[in-house]
Amino acid sequence: MSLLQTQALSHLVIQASDITRSMEFYQRVFGYQVTMDLRDQPANRVIGVIGGLVMQILKARDPAPAAPAPILAGPPGYALAAFSVPDIEAALEALRAEGLCGPEPAFVVGDVKFVFVRDPDGILVEVIELPGGANALADL
Repeated sequence: MSLLQTQALSHLVIQASDITRSMEFYQRVFGYQVTMDLRDQPANRVIGVIGGLVMQILKARDPAPAAPAPILAGPPGYALAAFSVPDIEAALEALRAEGLCGPEPAFVVGDVKFVFVRDPDGILVEVIELPGGANALADL
């Protein structure tokens, strides 16, 4: 039995060097819908939703690193967020058209297909197609 009775992942928080630039990236690429804009408040953040998950974008205190860590080779901590899509090939085509990824094919592990992109601060984001119409790994 666990110590806590966990119900769900409540929200995700990222720290951005430029809140507006990151907000616009997540809106354009992932359909981020802003529900609360507090950029003119002491809290200095936006809160919104991507695919049913609440994500806050806060102003980072430190600048972004000069070069992001290689994929899944960074220091201990959270490695990435993954957003599911129904068709990885359509997603790749759209990402390539925007210059957000190269010509490489999606990675394939079993029936799961995925690709990585980076946001304006180099934060790693995974785009994943799951088998059988699943929306999350927990659905498998």
